[in-house]
Amino acid sequence: MARIYTRYPKYLSLVKEILEQYDIPVTVRQIYYRVVSDPYNFLEHTDKSYNNLKNAIVKMRRLGDIDWRRIIDPTRRAVGGDYPDQGEPDTYINNVLDTMEDCDNYYNMPMWATQKNYLEVWVEKEALVGVIDVIASPYKVTVFPCKAYGSFTTLKEAVIDRFSKYPDKEKFILYFGDWDPTGKDADRSLQKNLLEYGFGEVKIKLERIAIWDYQAKQRNLKSIPAKETDTRYKKFVEEHGKETWEIDAIPPDELQKMVKEAIESYINPDAWDKREEKIADNKKYIKGKMVGIMKDIRRN
Repeated sequence: MARIYTRYPKYLSLVKEILEQYDIPVTVRQIYYRVVSDPYNFLEHTDKSYNNLKNAIVKMRRLGDIDWRRIIDPTRRAVGGDYPDQGEPDTYINNVLDTMEDCDNYYNMPMWATQKNYLEVWVEKEALVGVIDVIASPYKVTVFPCKAYGSFTTLKEAVIDRFSKYPDKEKFILYFGDWDPTGKDADRSLQKNLLEYGFGEVKIKLERIAIWDYQAKQRNLKSIPAKETDTRYKKFVEEHGKETWEIDAIPPDELQKMVKEAIESYINPDAWDKREEKIADNKKYIKGKMVGIMKDIRRN
């Protein structure tokens, strides 16, 4: 621990420099991969290095040396709580009326209804959902942290509650996961289970977008030796070798670019534009109707 504090100024300088490169919050793991990779190579690629960096970042946030909101941890979220303060009754009524008057702003239509395809983005790491959702959200694409194999409940819900609602569309999952014995086997397992849970009728094609070994090598990303304790170790090594990579190793901006390009490759831009024009026309109509309605309401 003493060594961490001795090198704290350097840790701080590097973390600040990395954070300045992104407009979005990032995870500690993503910062770590930048620190151990070119051009920094500040730390060795070990569990100890990761823990040291994590402790240093905790200190930075406690001292206010960096904005604590710049580091995300979506795996820990509070739920529940008391009612929000909505003010006095007259204030509440006026707020409701203001919302009604501007209700055209809240109107929308399903964008994928006029597309040939329906797709979702699935990611192995829950911590990366925020980074990916920033890109996927404008395209109205669901982002699901499957944690490799998912669970019976979550996969069944995906098939029955989401994918089965689009019987006439081609259905795809764009998958982002680790390149290691478990992560690679998840491709096979997810595809098999999704077909089984859809009774063979809801056909969903899973496509791994990242990370592939060739992508990691092209970017000179730091690898980790495959874990010999993994039950899929032998088969993976025979087919792919001992090097493995985490999806977190891809810099956040590059990961977002991959997500954007993958989603857009499945979109018919003409149908998308026509849908947006239809929504704009409907909003204009709603706005016109609400003018008269609100005059009558406020008069009373």
